[in-house]
Amino acid sequence: MNQQQLLILKIQRSMCEKIRIRRVSDYPSARGGLEDILIMENMTNHLLLVQIRVNGYLLDFASIEGQRQKHYRLKNLPQTVELTVDDVEEDVDLTLPENRSYQEADFFDTQ
Repeated sequence: MNQQQLLILKIQRSMCEKIRIRRVSDYPSARGGLEDILIMENMTNHLLLVQIRVNGYLLDFASIEGQRQKHYRLKNLPQTVELTVDDVEEDVDLTLPENRSYQEADFFDTQ
């Protein structure tokens, strides 16, 4: 099973018909060079609000217009992390230390 297949399996069941995601680690950048990006494609005609999580920790929120793609740049994330995309939970607690400091989280720590 390759990395793209593993990532697709991490979409929550409720999202499977609404969104397709794939990670592209060598996407050509507009500035030249290559970027690591997450491509999220909205398969519905409606605006979707999603949460992106890395190893269970909230990374960010994204909105994707109907029948459109959203490119989300991934910075310094190893290929082995678990990325999940799901509907935004109504009770997401943004005061949790893990969520408030997600951008400073050390995803390379294997302990």
